[in-house]
Amino acid sequence: MGIGLSAVNDQTFIEKEIFLGVDFSYKIQMDATTDLFLGIKAGGNFYNLNTTGLETYNVQSDRALESINTFNPNFGVGAVLKRDKWYASVSIPRLFNTSKAVNQSGYAMSVTDRPHLYVSGGYDFDLSPSLVLKPSVMLRYVNGSPTSFDLTTMLQIENNLEIGGMYRTDKAYAAMSTIRLSKRFVFGYAYEMSTQPTLAAAKNTSEILLQFKF
Repeated sequence: MGIGLSAVNDQTFIEKEIFLGVDFSYKIQMDATTDLFLGIKAGGNFYNLNTTGLETYNVQSDRALESINTFNPNFGVGAVLKRDKWYASVSIPRLFNTSKAVNQSGYAMSVTDRPHLYVSGGYDFDLSPSLVLKPSVMLRYVNGSPTSFDLTTMLQIENNLEIGGMYRTDKAYAAMSTIRLSKRFVFGYAYEMSTQPTLAAAKNTSEILLQFKF
């Protein structure tokens, strides 16, 4: 069994979003080389849109600029089947709809985040005693939006270094690497680039991974 806590704090201008969750997993050994991992997540999303700091030229208050302060409980499930060199997984991190506000073409709009379905799988190919090629694919689906695929390939060298890249079908690319600094400590870095015009303002992103194994 495994248990964990997750917390995400995201703040942009007058918008603030905090997600808190508790994770629980359980491993079932199917046979000598096959394991089934089952997981659940319970938590909630605190969403706050504070418009009191905005300066407007209206004499009367604008109802479209009212502040929003809500809490949305949520629940997620997932499963991973792993055997020798391959794995397959399916998950829905958030089963319930979440309401929030977005900027759409200069207008404030109320929208709902719908549940996302993730399906992924991968296989490890032994190229030599010291080289392992690790291709994988992940499908992302949400009702009302185009289906997206992540195609990733990593090359493992001497079980200490991994380098690779990712291509996302909705026009995003990434380069990534991880290095094992010790038996228990792993450091990773990823740099993602998007060519979508609607995401041009976000530019590129960097991600840092720090992993400690007990």
